Order: sequence, then C-alpha cells, then structure tokens
Amino acid sequence: MEEDFERAREDAEEVSRLEHQSDLIKKDIRAKISSSIMLPVNRQDLLSFIKPQDTIADAAEDAAIFLTMRESRNVPKEIKEYLSKMMDETLDLLEAYRVVVAKFSRLPKVTFRKRERREIIELIRPIEEAEHVIDLIELDAARRLFQLEDELEVMEIWHLSGIIKRLSDISNAAAKAADRMRTLVFR
Repeated sequence: MEEDFERAREDAEEVSRLEHQSDLIKKDIRAKISSSIMLPVNRQDLLSFIKPQDTIADAAEDAAIFLTMRESRNVPKEIKEYLSKMMDETLDLLEAYRVVVAKFSRLPKVTFRKRERREIIELIRPIEEAEHVIDLIELDAARRLFQLEDELEVMEIWHLSGIIKRLSDISNAAAKAADRMRTLVFR
C-alpha cells in the first residue's frame, strides 16, 4: 500500500509539472495573439476559449494533489469501485475531449465549413453525456460514503468526499470547455 501511495505522489508531481507547462503555453498563446494577426475566429472568443482549457489542467492538478494529501488506509471496497468507475469515465471523457480538440485544431484551415461544424457538434455530445454520467456516479458515491459514517473516521470521509468532488470537477471543466468550443465554431 505504501508503494502505491508513493507512486501516487510521483504521479501527482508529474501532473503538477504538466499543469505548469500548460500555464506557460497559455501565457505564450496570449502573448502571440496580437491584434495585427488575422484569425478565422473572433480574437476575444479565442482568448476566452483558453481559460476553460486551463481549468481542466487545474482541476486535474487539484485532484492529484488532494489524493496524496492523506494516505487512505480503510477505503471500503464499494467506495474504491465508485472511485475507479469515476476515474475510468473521466479518462474516457478526456480522450473524447482530446479527439474533439484535435479536430477543432484543423478547422481554421478549412474555415469552419458546415460539415466540419456538424462533426464537431457530434463529437461534443458524448463529452456532455459522459459528464452527466460522472455527475451521477459522484452523487451515488457521496451518498454511499455518508451512509458509512459510523464505520469510517471523519477525516477519511472528508478526504474521500474531496477526492470524489475533485474528480467530478475535471469532467465539469472539460464539458464547459467543449461547450465553449461549440460557441467558437458557430460564431
């Protein structure tokens, strides 16, 4: 168990490093988008699209760090299953988001034709549906966790509920970013 916790700490450090790299990229993009550059989208819309991207990275970092703030020793099997399901669904959602961003990054080259717009919208729908599924898992997990209050220490419940919330925050951020992308495509 101690080896798993140490691995989680190493992974959290890597997530923090990647989040910092994301911040640097965000700053670089903002600095390079001057008013003299012609863009296929409204400059302000593009700049406002950057923030939700950063929020995904911030949420992932928050979850990774919070996970390693306390070593959980007595996590009930049922709660582990909820956390595992949330993590699997979140990773699937993030992969779907990566696909839509890759598709979106090619759109300016084709100036947002109607067919490409439809494709983007079709790729965004599953992200929103997955975010809803994760919300439902979060609700079930939290309910079950609080039903175990007589079996777990208060700090264990606090820590596990924080992990559940932070995992959900990642999918919420990705769904908001996907929605922002939809707005960009249709303007």
